[in-house]
Amino acid sequence: MARSDRLAVRATLRQWRVRARRTTGDIAYLVYASVLVSVIVLVPIMRAAWLLLSEPAMIAALSSPTFGPLSVAGALALMAAACAPWASPAVRPAFLARVLSESVAPLSVSLRGPVVRWWLIAVLAAVAVAALCQGVLWNVGISSGATFAWTVASAASTATIATALAVAAQRSALVSNVSSGALVAVAVAVIVMSPPVFVFAEPVGALPLVVLAVLAVSLMPRLLDGLHPQAIVAASVRRDATAVGVVLMDSGTVADAAHEVPQGGRRLVAVPRIAPWMTYSVAAMVGALRTPARLIRGVALLVAALALASVASSAWGVTAAAVLAYAGLGACMTGVRQAALAVRTTAVYGISDVTLVALHAIFPTIVVVVASTAGLVGGGIGWSVALVVGVASLLARIFAALTPPAPIALIMPVPTPVGDLAALVRLGWALQGAGFAVALSLALVPAALGADLLRFVWAPLIALALLVVRWRNRA
Repeated sequence: MARSDRLAVRATLRQWRVRARRTTGDIAYLVYASVLVSVIVLVPIMRAAWLLLSEPAMIAALSSPTFGPLSVAGALALMAAACAPWASPAVRPAFLARVLSESVAPLSVSLRGPVVRWWLIAVLAAVAVAALCQGVLWNVGISSGATFAWTVASAASTATIATALAVAAQRSALVSNVSSGALVAVAVAVIVMSPPVFVFAEPVGALPLVVLAVLAVSLMPRLLDGLHPQAIVAASVRRDATAVGVVLMDSGTVADAAHEVPQGGRRLVAVPRIAPWMTYSVAAMVGALRTPARLIRGVALLVAALALASVASSAWGVTAAAVLAYAGLGACMTGVRQAALAVRTTAVYGISDVTLVALHAIFPTIVVVVASTAGLVGGGIGWSVALVVGVASLLARIFAALTPPAPIALIMPVPTPVGDLAALVRLGWALQGAGFAVALSLALVPAALGADLLRFVWAPLIALALLVVRWRNRA
């Protein structure tokens, strides 16, 4: 790597920053806001997490034999998510990425900054979670200082390896799909076989991870230099679109930006010669199969969420299951979203708007019914709970698909004595689909357990009323 390459990249970045130069006052305000958010938000959250984990029930869960395999499987699942296209670490603003990727400077120089920032965030998050869990056990005398240190080292090494895998996954969709699929398979194997993962809290397990992390760091420049310029630009455009959606708190924009480009299944017949009511279901299924990795991840997340719902013993468990089911079902809702866009304008399909949405909803309904069999891990009642959570998530997805773009009024400030609450209003608008799934699930689960069957009457009626109101205002 020549010194001239580094100087050229620095000059380009300096010229780019001139376009949005921050004054001393701007920097001071950012520091002030960061400190304020840390004191007001982060510290109370960390304290609440510590107190929650210090409860006797949580300590028993953290020290149980099943916690180790579950934590390792969760780490593997997060590593699989890091290999997804929407998690690309080697990105810059789209125009800058185009300029730097076509320059003579190595990509390991021009993209080093974003990757290092991505790595720091991953390491800090992993270390914080590991330190919190082991710190609680150390505080009550179950763990020791050495175990705490080796667990933190394993967490930091895992985050470093995940960063290298995420960079490697940017090479092509095939590498991304194979990497994420292999990691998910290993996570499932860890849960099923329950190997002795406690070794990662000891030198015999932590040291190999540290060695792998050092090897991953040494390979990082070669991985960056092997990326294709077009892949970098595409990932950068996706990141910019996602940033716009996050700033506007528009979940639809974020979801569209995170979608993979359909590549497989080009020879599949999307409109076969079958009964008209089945044509839309087949078309929705073919559309989902054209992004197989996304479909597999979504269905796996849906199955895991419904299995969690079947064994959940508290409202928090049901809430987590509903959110995960809502997220996983998104891979099967492309047809419903397209139908929702079509019914906002003049009908062009020769059928009514209600029929169009209903026909596109057949495929995700079948997926929910099949995936709800995962609830059998909790017995017959567990299956009914899983089915209720799945149906609630499906209705919430239809509700979200019918949601029009956020009105201009949401962008206006909402001054109050405690500050501007416009961001909270936009956040509520963006999360209304997930909130719908959680509220309906919490309302129906007691009825599925046989505690209050009257909920099967008023809860669906309220959900239907909300859907009718959203339908009438869909345009």
